[in-house]
Amino acid sequence: MGTLRVTSTPSEATVYVNGERAGQTPYEDGMRTPGPVTVRLEKDGHDVWEQQAVAVAAGATREVAATLTATAAPEPGPAPVASVALRATAPPGGTVAVGAEESEGTGQFQLTPGTHTVRFTHPQYGTVDSTLTVRANTSHELTAYFEQQVNINTDGAWAGLWINGALSERTTPQQLTLGPGEHTVRARIDRTTALSIAGGLHRVEVDGVERSREEFAGTSQTIRIAPTFRPTRHVLVFRVRARE
Repeated sequence: MGTLRVTSTPSEATVYVNGERAGQTPYEDGMRTPGPVTVRLEKDGHDVWEQQAVAVAAGATREVAATLTATAAPEPGPAPVASVALRATAPPGGTVAVGAEESEGTGQFQLTPGTHTVRFTHPQYGTVDSTLTVRANTSHELTAYFEQQVNINTDGAWAGLWINGALSERTTPQQLTLGPGEHTVRARIDRTTALSIAGGLHRVEVDGVERSREEFAGTSQTIRIAPTFRPTRHVLVFRVRARE
């Protein structure tokens, strides 16, 4: 009989002889039938090592020394791109754009984390930009409001309305939609009556919550409207008093 002795660097590799598991390195079998054998070594984190036609002679020791090679780490794939979802809504007939991507009305955009400029264009009032800073794996909604709602009323008898100096042929109560700029709203009551306008109250609501209120004198109030990204409403209540 012959002896087969197998060692490895590093040790504790699994030894297979002719495809059958035989033990771990360092390994020795002193009752090996003479003849050629195939020795294979396996160890986690290392390439498989194999040698064929290892000759085992009668009355002799056949030594096999193997140096195992660490398995190369796989090449890292491209890092996943974190995405940000943006739903942006332009006014009717308008467009919304982020970079080179543009959409009519409401657009769905996939952004990368960071800071982006969202541009809204109104067919009549021009453009307005919003700077949006976003984090990875978040979603956002953005709506541009170029026009604002104006509710006009009196606390007594109805009144005729002049908008920017022109008779509007409307009376209180009235709801208007006005675009960007300054707008002067004047209320008048027929001079033949015993009543007149004596100032009033101007309230501004944002997202349905009152943000400011202002008392005004006289028969008119100037409203300043600018594009915004939150729904805004102006409420004018003119006071009706007896003529002095």
